[in-house]
Amino acid sequence: MNREDAVQVLREAEHTVTQGRYKLRDKDGCMCVMGVLCNTIDPDGWRGNDWKGADKVPSPRDLPDWLNEYTESLDPAIDEWSVVWNLIYMNDNKLTFGEIADWLEGKLTNEAVEQLTEERRHAK
Repeated sequence: MNREDAVQVLREAEHTVTQGRYKLRDKDGCMCVMGVLCNTIDPDGWRGNDWKGADKVPSPRDLPDWLNEYTESLDPAIDEWSVVWNLIYMNDNKLTFGEIADWLEGKLTNEAVEQLTEERRHAK
């Protein structure tokens, strides 16, 4: 899976998968953004609701090389967890999978993510 594949999967999942929170996949099969990506990487990696032993956050070593390469392209000083945490942050702050895909493509800036997050917090 490359970044383009991940973007496509997220755009398709936006209509078929409910976003979970604090779990890669919940008992109803709903997935967070990382659960969707993990499922695409290895759909047979699930044991119950854990993927390769992780129930909340997969290890970067189990994620595709492009994710680590993408991290380095943003800033060589950023560690491999930064993109993972950004994806989780966006998911947990109710950005859609489509908006997260836009961020992966560079169409949505970090400032725009913060603005969307703030708007959604006040919409409650």
